[in-house]
Amino acid sequence: MGLTPELTTAGKCIIIAIMFIGRIGPLTFVFSFAKTEKSNIRYPDGEVFTG
Repeated sequence: MGLTPELTTAGKCIIIAIMFIGRIGPLTFVFSFAKTEKSNIRYPDGEVFTG
């Protein structure tokens, strides 16, 4: 369309942000800023013997 060069600096920054969010995915973007509490995942204790 050829409208991008005519945008203001603020308009270009908005377009850059929207393109970045679209590239990584909206859910990934939202979850990257979400506060998470301590999860209930527990890892087993033990030693691995090799050789």
